[in-house]
Amino acid sequence: MFQWNDRLDTGIVRIDADHIVLVALINQVIINTDSGGVAALRHVVEALKGYVAYHFGYEEQLMAECDYPGRQEHMAQHCALRDRLGEMADKHSEIGAREMRNFLVGWLTEHIAEQDRKLGVWVKDAHLRPPESARPLATIRFAND
Repeated sequence: MFQWNDRLDTGIVRIDADHIVLVALINQVIINTDSGGVAALRHVVEALKGYVAYHFGYEEQLMAECDYPGRQEHMAQHCALRDRLGEMADKHSEIGAREMRNFLVGWLTEHIAEQDRKLGVWVKDAHLRPPESARPLATIRFAND
């Protein structure tokens, strides 16, 4: 299972809370790829796509409002993941379960450690206060919760 750790902490409460939800969703992907439930896996991948869009919307709003200099590169990575998740949703039965898990865990870990932590440092160093309550945190429930 994919576990949250301090290496993934950005220092921006709202972004970290969203990342914890993303970790939980990726764990649902792992559970459903291990159990072989195609319908459940499809549902989880769709939920992941939806939450990624929601989360990226907040990050991109924050970067625009704070005039973050790394915004274009960061948004390009977001776009690439959106595209890849679309492929996974469309072709989940053709993509191996291990490949899907490894990609999601690797992408999120690397993106947070490299891009999101830079954003957190920049916001902190610039003494900016991110709009933590710009939108309420979403909650996602699964049938087995």
